[in-house]
Amino acid sequence: MNFYKKRLERTLAYILFKSSVAPTMATALELIAQGKIQINNRRVTIPNYICGPRDVISLMTKEGARQFKLASYFQN
Repeated sequence: MNFYKKRLERTLAYILFKSSVAPTMATALELIAQGKIQINNRRVTIPNYICGPRDVISLMTKEGARQFKLASYFQN
């Protein structure tokens, strides 16, 4: 069971929710499905994408892209 929890905590949707990029898990899933999320400048549309500490998440907004580095997320 511990293996599955650690794997879930590394998925894109969970990271967006836990790092306060998206206020709810449903919003995180919607952002991913709409193609508004990029990882390392590549569009990702699957919510169970496994992220690593070197990844950079970009959220596309009307004002431009907001970037988040995951190194600090994985240190916690």
